[in-house]
Amino acid sequence: MKGNTFLTIALLAGLMLASSCNLLRAGRGQAHVTERPDNRPATDSVVDDGNSSGEEYAPHTLIISYDPEVGTAALDSAVSALGATVIYRYKMTHAIAIRLPDSQDIHDAIRSLSATDGVLHVSRDRIYHLTDPITHTY
Repeated sequence: MKGNTFLTIALLAGLMLASSCNLLRAGRGQAHVTERPDNRPATDSVVDDGNSSGEEYAPHTLIISYDPEVGTAALDSAVSALGATVIYRYKMTHAIAIRLPDSQDIHDAIRSLSATDGVLHVSRDRIYHLTDPITHTY
C-alpha cells in the first residue's frame, strides 16, 4: 500500500512538472504579454542605476500598481501615450509591467505615470539576487 502511495505522488509530481513546461512554451508566442509562472517579465539585460548601492534594474521596465476601483482606462491611455508596451499583467496583485521604448527617459516616464489617475506606485524593475544582504528594518 505504501509503495502505491509513493508511486502516485511521484506520478503527480511528474505531471505537474510537465504541465509547467508546457505553460512556459505556450507563453512564448504572445507578443503583447509574456506569461511566466514566476510573475516576472522577461528582460534582455541588466543596468546599474549608477547609485552607490549598486542596485541593478531591468532596462526600460517599470512596475505600476493601480487602484482596482479606479480601473485601468487612464493608465492604459498613459502607457500608450509613452509608446510603451504592457509585457505582463499581474494576477495576484493589481499591477502591470511595461517596457518603455529606448528613446523614452525612464525618470520622465515615472513622473508622468505617477501623476496618472488611479496609479498608486511606479517603480523600476529591480533585479534581486539571492546573495543580496537584507537591509530593511521592520
